[in-house]
Amino acid sequence: MLLKIACDKIKAVQYDLGGRFAYVECEAKPKLIEFYKRNGFYEFDVRELDRDETEVEGEWLVQLLKYMR
Repeated sequence: MLLKIACDKIKAVQYDLGGRFAYVECEAKPKLIEFYKRNGFYEFDVRELDRDETEVEGEWLVQLLKYMR
């Protein structure tokens, strides 16, 4: 429900300012990745953590995109 609300807000902003994609990063946990995929996001890359990102488990974040129609 919260993800849908966030995506609806992104669509509204993109209508006014332009843009076509929503971008998220998440920890490399299968349940998180599957959640975003079930909601229309596609995994496209990973990013190494910055030194100050100490609260995240692992060494990288998974990057996902969703085309906002």
